Amino acid sequence: MKTKRTYGILFSILAALLVITGCNADASAGLFRQLANSREIVDVRYNQLLGQNPASNLYFLTDKGIYATAGETTSISLKIANETDRLIRTAYYDKNDTILYTINAEPTKVQKYTISTGVLANPSLTPTNLAITTLLSAKVIPNGLIMLTGTSSTGETKYALVDSAFAEVSDLSAQSLDGYSLVGVWQITGSGSTSITTSPLVVSFVNTAEEYKHFYLAAGGANAQVLNIADTHRIVNFFMDGANIYLLTSNGRIFKGTSGGSFTEIVDVSETYPDHAFGYLAGTSPTLYYITKPNNKDQLTVFTINATTNAVTTTAVTKGYAKLIYNTEIVDALELTSGDLLVATARNGMYKITITTPNSNEDTNGSSSEAEKYFP
Repeated sequence: MKTKRTYGILFSILAALLVITGCNADASAGLFRQLANSREIVDVRYNQLLGQNPASNLYFLTDKGIYATAGETTSISLKIANETDRLIRTAYYDKNDTILYTINAEPTKVQKYTISTGVLANPSLTPTNLAITTLLSAKVIPNGLIMLTGTSSTGETKYALVDSAFAEVSDLSAQSLDGYSLVGVWQITGSGSTSITTSPLVVSFVNTAEEYKHFYLAAGGANAQVLNIADTHRIVNFFMDGANIYLLTSNGRIFKGTSGGSFTEIVDVSETYPDHAFGYLAGTSPTLYYITKPNNKDQLTVFTINATTNAVTTTAVTKGYAKLIYNTEIVDALELTSGDLLVATARNGMYKITITTPNSNEDTNGSSSEAEKYFP
């Protein structure tokens, strides 16, 4: 009698579970899908990839400080440690013996560290600019430039982009930006540590009415050119194809134009993208492949662009080179001399990916290392 009662209880429980899961099949499927798609959390939070030196040592910034690999291995050593009042905000590595960076405790100073001696310059460097009377902040850009924010003698908000010797590299300080705050300095994904002598920049500002001003700085440090795009668009990344500039916006639109010319929208996918969104260009004209990571979808969205006709198609990619990064938060990427791409994520480690067929969602479109196995 006891056995029958036990079976009866078990059957009742089982029936109840079947009813629950049957009534909520979509939710259950979603839960199982989330579990299947989840990534292992690693004990490192990447912030920035600083580049490789001639000895192939890779330098990178994490939430714990700046590290370097021993050549192309995953053996790493801590070079500059983060401290509570000395948290590294942004950094630049000259691929030789010097690291420049800024810290939270001294927002108007630039720290200079010599790797070979392990010596931090004391006192720290104080940037100057003729247009700025009161300096409010200094931000080291990954390509070695420094963005200064301050006010003029009349109290007008001023910005200046200077090199490590504090010489201005454009006429940004002459632009009318009073009442505007800096949104970001955009560099081409994969080449963020490349000097402005060979790699251009886009700089964006916004006022309290959410009106944007965007400037293009050509390779070589030419004067800032206003980008003629509606002031309602928030730019989050860009890429180049010859003289053509392609702008990616936060709401999933791509605009094409030239410096000093007009811009035309060529596609709108209604996806959302964060500031400094991942957007990597593969391929050359006439067929361009722009690989992006929207933050509202677990996928890489690849735009296939005909540079001649401006026709655009999109592909959701989750396999092959994308299989381990399509549902992560990508924070930076670095092109290697091998042609491969290092991809650093916020919480899921770093990967080396090889892309062979960018717009294919097949396992044969390329490959990816496992997390934290980016070098042999």
